[in-house]
Amino acid sequence: MSKSQPIVPPPTQLVLITPAIGEPEAFLARLDQALAAGPVAAVIARLEPVDERTAINRVKVLAKAVQARGAALMVDAPVDVVVRGGADGQHLSFDPARLVEAVGRLQPDRMVGDEGL
Repeated sequence: MSKSQPIVPPPTQLVLITPAIGEPEAFLARLDQALAAGPVAAVIARLEPVDERTAINRVKVLAKAVQARGAALMVDAPVDVVVRGGADGQHLSFDPARLVEAVGRLQPDRMVGDEGL
Protein backbone atom coordinates (compact mmCIF):
# COMPACT_ATOMS: atom_id res chain seq x y z
CA MET A 1 0.00 0.00 0.00
CA SER A 2 1.47 3.38 -0.97
CA LYS A 3 1.50 6.43 1.21
CA SER A 4 -0.88 9.13 0.15
CA GLN A 5 0.67 12.33 -1.08
CA PRO A 6 0.20 15.40 1.08
CA ILE A 7 -2.28 17.91 -0.25
CA VAL A 8 -0.50 21.03 -1.43
CA PRO A 9 -2.78 24.04 -1.51
CA PRO A 10 -2.54 26.32 -4.54
CA PRO A 11 -0.67 29.56 -4.02
CA THR A 12 -2.71 32.40 -2.59
CA GLN A 13 -3.68 35.13 -5.02
CA LEU A 14 -5.10 38.58 -4.43
CA VAL A 15 -8.24 40.30 -5.65
CA LEU A 16 -7.79 44.04 -6.09
CA ILE A 17 -10.71 46.47 -5.84
CA THR A 18 -10.30 49.86 -7.47
CA PRO A 19 -11.68 53.20 -6.40
CA ALA A 20 -14.23 54.67 -8.80
CA ILE A 21 -12.25 55.24 -11.99
CA GLY A 22 -12.81 58.26 -14.22
CA GLU A 23 -10.20 58.43 -16.94
CA PRO A 24 -8.48 55.01 -16.88
CA GLU A 25 -5.28 56.30 -18.49
CA ALA A 26 -4.67 58.41 -15.38
CA PHE A 27 -5.03 55.28 -13.22
CA LEU A 28 -2.93 52.84 -15.28
CA ALA A 29 0.42 53.53 -13.59
CA ARG A 30 -1.04 52.88 -10.11
CA LEU A 31 -2.87 49.81 -11.40
CA ASP A 32 0.29 48.42 -12.96
CA GLN A 33 2.18 48.90 -9.68
CA ALA A 34 -0.53 47.06 -7.77
CA LEU A 35 -0.57 44.21 -10.29
CA ALA A 36 3.21 43.89 -10.04
CA ALA A 37 3.21 43.78 -6.23
CA GLY A 38 2.10 40.17 -5.94
CA PRO A 39 0.07 37.39 -7.52
CA VAL A 40 -3.28 38.87 -8.55
CA ALA A 41 -6.17 36.67 -9.66
CA ALA A 42 -8.63 39.45 -10.45
CA VAL A 43 -9.29 43.16 -10.41
CA ILE A 44 -12.76 44.40 -9.55
CA ALA A 45 -13.08 47.77 -11.28
CA ARG A 46 -15.61 50.38 -10.31
CA LEU A 47 -16.30 53.14 -12.83
CA GLU A 48 -17.52 56.68 -12.31
CA PRO A 49 -21.01 57.13 -13.78
CA VAL A 50 -20.81 57.88 -17.52
CA ASP A 51 -22.74 57.07 -20.68
CA GLU A 52 -22.57 53.51 -22.04
CA ARG A 53 -20.12 54.22 -24.90
CA THR A 54 -17.65 55.95 -22.56
CA ALA A 55 -17.94 53.11 -20.05
CA ILE A 56 -17.23 50.52 -22.77
CA ASN A 57 -14.15 52.44 -23.90
CA ARG A 58 -12.90 52.70 -20.31
CA VAL A 59 -13.37 48.96 -19.79
CA LYS A 60 -11.41 48.26 -22.97
CA VAL A 61 -8.44 50.23 -21.63
CA LEU A 62 -8.59 48.51 -18.24
CA ALA A 63 -9.09 45.04 -19.73
CA LYS A 64 -5.99 45.36 -21.86
CA ALA A 65 -3.84 46.34 -18.87
CA VAL A 66 -5.25 43.81 -16.41
CA GLN A 67 -5.37 40.85 -18.77
CA ALA A 68 -1.82 41.53 -19.97
CA ARG A 69 -0.73 40.81 -16.37
CA GLY A 70 -2.62 37.51 -16.33
CA ALA A 71 -5.46 38.66 -14.11
CA ALA A 72 -9.19 38.69 -14.76
CA LEU A 73 -11.09 41.97 -14.99
CA MET A 74 -14.45 42.06 -13.24
CA VAL A 75 -16.43 45.26 -13.73
CA ASP A 76 -19.20 46.79 -11.68
CA ALA A 77 -21.18 47.83 -14.76
CA PRO A 78 -24.15 46.69 -16.85
CA VAL A 79 -23.84 43.40 -18.75
CA ASP A 80 -23.56 45.12 -22.15
CA VAL A 81 -20.62 47.22 -20.92
CA VAL A 82 -18.91 44.09 -19.57
CA VAL A 83 -19.29 42.16 -22.82
CA ARG A 84 -18.58 44.95 -25.30
CA GLY A 85 -15.65 46.22 -23.21
CA GLY A 86 -13.96 42.81 -23.15
CA ALA A 87 -14.05 42.27 -19.37
CA ASP A 88 -13.87 38.76 -17.95
CA GLY A 89 -16.99 39.21 -15.90
CA GLN A 90 -19.41 41.38 -13.98
CA HIS A 91 -19.29 42.15 -10.28
CA LEU A 92 -22.43 43.53 -8.72
CA SER A 93 -24.05 44.35 -5.42
CA PHE A 94 -26.64 41.77 -4.47
CA ASP A 95 -29.83 42.26 -6.43
CA PRO A 96 -31.67 39.06 -7.34
CA ALA A 97 -32.95 40.38 -10.69
CA ARG A 98 -29.53 41.66 -11.81
CA LEU A 99 -27.92 38.40 -10.67
CA VAL A 100 -30.34 36.30 -12.71
CA GLU A 101 -29.78 38.52 -15.77
CA ALA A 102 -25.99 38.43 -15.40
CA VAL A 103 -25.78 34.66 -15.03
CA GLY A 104 -28.22 34.12 -17.88
CA ARG A 105 -26.38 36.42 -20.27
CA LEU A 106 -22.75 35.85 -19.28
CA GLN A 107 -22.50 32.10 -18.72
CA PRO A 108 -20.52 30.11 -19.73
CA ASP A 109 -17.96 32.54 -21.18
CA ARG A 110 -17.74 35.11 -18.38
CA MET A 111 -17.83 35.17 -14.60
CA VAL A 112 -20.34 36.79 -12.26
CA GLY A 113 -19.30 38.04 -8.85
CA ASP A 114 -21.76 39.20 -6.25
CA GLU A 115 -21.24 40.97 -2.95
CA GLY A 116 -23.61 40.74 -0.07
CA LEU A 117 -24.93 37.23 -0.52
